[in-house]
Formats: sequence, structure tokens, C-alpha cells
Amino acid sequence: VVSYRCGGAGSRATFHVVVYNEREMLSVYEIWRVTVVSMNVCDVVGLLGQDTKCSLSVRADAPGGAPVACRACSSSVKELSVEVDGTVRIGQDLVSVPLRFSPATEGWRDHVVNFVSDRQLISQWLVSARAKLPAVTKRYDIRVRYSEVSYKKIVYINPSNVERSYRLVSSMPSLLSFRMSSNMVVPARGRQYISLKFTPGDRPAGAAEGVSSRSEVYVFINDEEGLNEECLCISVKAE
Repeated sequence: VVSYRCGGAGSRATFHVVVYNEREMLSVYEIWRVTVVSMNVCDVVGLLGQDTKCSLSVRADAPGGAPVACRACSSSVKELSVEVDGTVRIGQDLVSVPLRFSPATEGWRDHVVNFVSDRQLISQWLVSARAKLPAVTKRYDIRVRYSEVSYKKIVYINPSNVERSYRLVSSMPSLLSFRMSSNMVVPARGRQYISLKFTPGDRPAGAAEGVSSRSEVYVFINDEEGLNEECLCISVKAE
């Protein structure tokens, strides 16, 4: 374990770690060069399959200077996007920059957001994002055959007294997708069939005949704002 006291945001330091072959430090085994880059940090928590809106309060890492027009770049555009059209002016005053967190997998993941002006790094953020699984409202067991595309239907009932529009999201599109559109409109207190398309792929190499595999896929039913209404757990058994 190597401990290091970091400097302020935007600072960079380099040091070396010498690893010896023995406790007496007679012969060198390896020499490591370690570069530490200090960033601003922001923590975000959201639900898997749902869009979560958050923001960064940004100012230039280096003191002094007039505000400059910056372009914001995310290291993982599909999961963490910067909701700004064009550029944002960053100086010594705090500027709120909106983000959208759309996690694809459960758990923790770090993302980096850079604010760049004329190839110069003005501010750098480490966004530590955690995705949690929403409460499962219904569970289904589905059996499919390897290498065969199959279709199943499940029914969804709108519990509201008004017509609702929903967007369907699959946690594993390579295995489970939607035969028709991923958008659906359900009348008040009405019902709508969700047509599921399963593409299990080939039997794993080396697997004996009769050996099956099981995967859990989540179908998220979100409202027009991208907020989760229901979470369906589909247990898919391929044989």
C-alpha cells in the first residue's frame, strides 16, 4: 500500500517507488514511476435503467484569469453525459453544469469530466457514480432454446386513472430486446402486451448436450421523464 498526500485540484506530482528482492535492499526487483493527478470529486447515486439528473459546481482550477469558453468532455458519454449545448464559460465564479447519469450496469464506476479550452485543461472532475437496482415488482421464468430466436408476451396494466406513455429499457439488449417499439402508450386502467424478443446465441463451447444456462435480465418500465415506474425480472433459461 502506497500512501500519498494529494495537492489541490489541478496539481500533478510524480515520484518513484523502488521494489527490492529482499528485506536488506541489496538488489532491485522493479522501479515504479507513479504520477498523481488531483481532481475535483463528485459522488452520484442513481437507479439502474433510469436517468438521474445532477450537476457540477465548476470553477477554473488555476487561480486568476478571465472566464473562457470551455467544451465539456465525458469519458463515458453513454453513461454520464454533459447536458450543455455548445460551450460553457468557466472562470473563478462557480458555474452549475448539468449532468445526466444513465447507468448500464449495477455497482460503482468512476467517470472523468474534462473542461477544455483551446487544448488547455481548465478544470477536471472525477465523478464516482453508483448504480443501484430498483425494487423488483414482478418476476417471470422463461425457457428458450440455444441458437433460436423466440418471442414471448407479458401483460402490463396501467394503474393510473389517466393515459400514460412509457419507455422500455432492457438491462441486457444482446439477450432480450423488444419486438415492436420500446415506447408504448397504455390507456387509463388499461392493459398492453409487451412483446419480448430473445436471442440466446449458441451453446457455450464444450458444454454437453442437455446442459442449460440461466441469466437474469431486467426490464425497466420508465415514464416520459425517464424515471422508473416498475422493474420486471426475467429469468431466462437457455437449453
